[in-house]
Amino acid sequence: PWLPVPVFTFPVFITSLTIAVVGLTALTPLVRRGRTWLVPFAFFYAIVHVANAISHITVSVVGRWFAPGVYSSPVLLAAALWLLYETLRMRRGAGIPVRDLSFP
Repeated sequence: PWLPVPVFTFPVFITSLTIAVVGLTALTPLVRRGRTWLVPFAFFYAIVHVANAISHITVSVVGRWFAPGVYSSPVLLAAALWLLYETLRMRRGAGIPVRDLSFP
């Protein structure tokens, strides 16, 4: 009651999620080239997902029930913290691209 949460039907949810994943994937080449104008967006995105993961875990612990999304929250939290770390590292490096993590 104190937090207005939108309720989506599954088709709306899965369509929105698909559009978001495709859109973020389309930005990958720009990120790989080290475009610094994406840094504030990445920072915001990471903060939102850290808050989202922590809220799912908190609701489950406080409510003593498994809230939807609690099983994937640790993975989301780890990925968001990694994005936050890399974003801060890139920001400090004044545009140095993120290191290449591809296998030889």
